[in-house]
Amino acid sequence: MYSPYEIRDLTCVESGVKQRKNGCSGFTLIELMVVIAVMALLVALAMPSYKNYVMRAKITEGLSILGSKKSEVSTHYLSSSKMPRYIEDIGWASKNTPSLGRWNTYKGVFGSKNAIWDRVGLVGSNRKGKNQYVDLYMRTKRLKELNNKRGFMYLQAKASGSDNGVEFQCSVSRKEMMPLVPVSCAKLRGKFARW
Repeated sequence: MYSPYEIRDLTCVESGVKQRKNGCSGFTLIELMVVIAVMALLVALAMPSYKNYVMRAKITEGLSILGSKKSEVSTHYLSSSKMPRYIEDIGWASKNTPSLGRWNTYKGVFGSKNAIWDRVGLVGSNRKGKNQYVDLYMRTKRLKELNNKRGFMYLQAKASGSDNGVEFQCSVSRKEMMPLVPVSCAKLRGKFARW
C-alpha cells in the first residue's frame, strides 16, 4: 500500500510532469488570477467598441429602410405632382395594425419588434410646386446612448422643381446620433443630393 505522498510522486512521474519540492508542477492560484485579470481588462477595453459597432449597424439598417422608400416617394410625386401625405402612399400600411395616417409602430409595419426603432412615419407639406417636401422618419426607443431620450432619423425629400424630380438628404435629430450615422449620410448633412 502506498502513502498519499508516494501516490502523488508516482502520478507526477507517470504523467511526465516535472516535480517541484512541494509536488507536481502546474499553475499556481496567483498565476491563474493574473491571467483572469488580464482577460477581464481586455474585455473591458473591447466592450465599448463592440457596443458602438452594434449601434452603428442598427442605425445603418434604419437608414437603408428609409432609403428603400425613395422610389415610392419619387413615383408618387411624378404620378400625382404631390408628395405623399400618408404612410399608405409609400407602402408602410399594415393589414394587421391599422395605421394612424402619418405613422405606425415598427412592429405594425414590419411584423416584428426591433432593438432600437419603435415608430416609422412621415411629415410633410401641403404646398404645391417647388416647395413640396416630405420627411420619412424612424423614431428610436429611449436609449442609454442618447441620454435616455428618443432620437429621430430623417430621410428628407423635396421636389427639385426644374426637372420634376425629387432630391433627398438624411439627417438626425440628436447630436449624439451623428457619430453613429453612416459616412454617406454625414457627408450630405445640410445638402440635398440626387440619389
